[in-house]
Amino acid sequence: MRHATPAGIRSWLEGDRSRNLIALETERLQACLHRVPGYRILQIGRWGVPDDTLATCPMLCRWVADSQPDTPVDIRFDGRTLPLASGSLDAVVMPHSLELMPDPHRLLREVNRVLSDRGQVVLLGFNPYGPWALGQRLRRRGSGYPAADRLIALGRVRDWLQLLDFEVTEMRRFGPGCPWLPRSGVSLPSTAAYWLISGLAPAYLVTARKRVVPIRPIPNRWRVRRPALVGRGMPEPTARSGHSRRDAA
Repeated sequence: MRHATPAGIRSWLEGDRSRNLIALETERLQACLHRVPGYRILQIGRWGVPDDTLATCPMLCRWVADSQPDTPVDIRFDGRTLPLASGSLDAVVMPHSLELMPDPHRLLREVNRVLSDRGQVVLLGFNPYGPWALGQRLRRRGSGYPAADRLIALGRVRDWLQLLDFEVTEMRRFGPGCPWLPRSGVSLPSTAAYWLISGLAPAYLVTARKRVVPIRPIPNRWRVRRPALVGRGMPEPTARSGHSRRDAA
């Protein structure tokens, strides 16, 4: 079952080409989610991913958030700010969320905020240099395909993640329409020939992990030494107290 999406994309999702793409994306997502440790995961946006995609994830708590008013989700938000506490999630799945939300860079900063230490993010995106996007620019594919000016290149997504101090662990290009590519796509970096061929793939997947730098306390070498105490009894009276040692004897 698929839920409502923006009107410009809803009709495109019913086509054969989009169904083949969604099947490949679901396959790649499930393969990635089985390797992600943790207990709490959030999916931002419905796109066309089936409802049971997160059900195969071994995490205990699973939620879906979206900004569309007619989409049944667990969390409704404005597309910019997530109503979640900082460090409360172990993983975030974003199926084309950066392309459909009004402020993609701000949303990515929010994802960084709500992820815990060593939390991971899984991103799906369209290749703005692929044949589908080029056809959209030439107005040959109709209005169903996402607008080409909203698509974000793989290199830019990688740069955004690195600026937020993420460690990119996987970059993969895949999609139907490229008979020279295997079904699972091509993991980057790859050979020069596959790099050129994969440049025509309509979609990509990125996984990244938060990079936490451990803080080691610097020892204080200039600590002032306390003088050692001489004896454990009371100090002897001196002549200043009005008595001499001979008088005390």
